[in-house]
Amino acid sequence: MILNPYDIEDDRGPCVFQLTHNLSANAVYELPFAGNRWIDGWQVSGIFYASSGGAFSIPGIPALGSNPGAIANNNRADYVPDAPGCNGEPIFKDYKTRLRSGFPVYVNAACLRVPVIGELGSSKRNQFVGPSQWNLNMSLQKSTNLTGSVQLQLRLEAFNVFNRRNYGNPVFGWTQGANTSAATVLTGTPNSTFGLIDSIVGTMRQIQLGAKLLF
Repeated sequence: MILNPYDIEDDRGPCVFQLTHNLSANAVYELPFAGNRWIDGWQVSGIFYASSGGAFSIPGIPALGSNPGAIANNNRADYVPDAPGCNGEPIFKDYKTRLRSGFPVYVNAACLRVPVIGELGSSKRNQFVGPSQWNLNMSLQKSTNLTGSVQLQLRLEAFNVFNRRNYGNPVFGWTQGANTSAATVLTGTPNSTFGLIDSIVGTMRQIQLGAKLLF
């Protein structure tokens, strides 16, 4: 969505699915057990995945925007790096220890404000980057020949072995000023969920045991 059709450059930015760094690796190792069909045929395998975070934008209060495009009343927040309490660091590096209502606080609200009425906001499209992620899945497999044409396969699989919590991107919301006067209704303050991470990517540790008969 282009906020300002008269200045397309203002909406240039990373794609929502862009990952600057992305690594995926897998390995299979056959254990060196031999002697009979009950101790040979063991395999260990693993899949490791790691990536930097995904890009996101920070919206302002839609009702105060002035979008000349097809979709009206949309804007983005003003990014103010020199505002008191910001110090040019819109993302908390220690966000996992900054909790509000049990959720990590990822974005420093002191760096952002509601844009002036009619403005689209100074922050750029997908200017900010969410939390990085990594995960390890592993399996232990045993294949046993029961007869010449029948094989039994046993698998023990563990997803997210280290039970790591991979966080999603933060959420945002503003509380608009009271409608008691023109001066207050054109203002807004971050609400209680502003900049919080309230979701995870993937699942926590899961373990399953399976059996398959091949014939």
